[in-house]
Amino acid sequence: MDIVEELKNILLETRKRKLELEKFAHEYSEFYSKSFDFEEPLDLPKVSELADGDLILLHPSLLSANSRPVTAMVLSIVGDSWDGSKHQNSDCVVVTPISPLKTPAFSWELKVDESSESTVLQLWNTRCVPEQLVKRCWKVGQYSQTTVDDAFDVYEHWEGKPLPSRLVDRTSIQLESEASISIKDYYNREYALVSDLEL
Repeated sequence: MDIVEELKNILLETRKRKLELEKFAHEYSEFYSKSFDFEEPLDLPKVSELADGDLILLHPSLLSANSRPVTAMVLSIVGDSWDGSKHQNSDCVVVTPISPLKTPAFSWELKVDESSESTVLQLWNTRCVPEQLVKRCWKVGQYSQTTVDDAFDVYEHWEGKPLPSRLVDRTSIQLESEASISIKDYYNREYALVSDLEL
């Protein structure tokens, strides 16, 4: 590839990222201008048995005060099943929150298209929940093992490994010069929501 083609590609990627940032900023301002009331769903089953890929609605007692409802995907039903993981814990269900937005903020978030609506997994916000506390939650769906495997690869990217090329189009690569206020605020807000579930 000659230098002209390389510069063209850089320009195209920069424009693409700018459009993604504009979309993210719009979604961000729309979502966080709303107020939320959490009511326990009477028509959903409580969690009894768990499997990797389960989607669960977290019980409000597990979240910070005045929280919005948070749905999460079970990344691993046993925390100590991760080979070489620094987060091994035998009484641990590893869960990854789902973003309230539809656009990934950075490369540690993964876009999933398994249902009529796409969702974004916050792998950077992955937490560990004691199994007895997960039993307070409600099961709301299931993702495939392929999505679980992809999510784990993005989680490992969060821990410092290269992002597999097959997943690049489903994340957002942050530009080095980027300093988006909306992304920083989003990160702080979402982190605080599940801060009591520290991994």
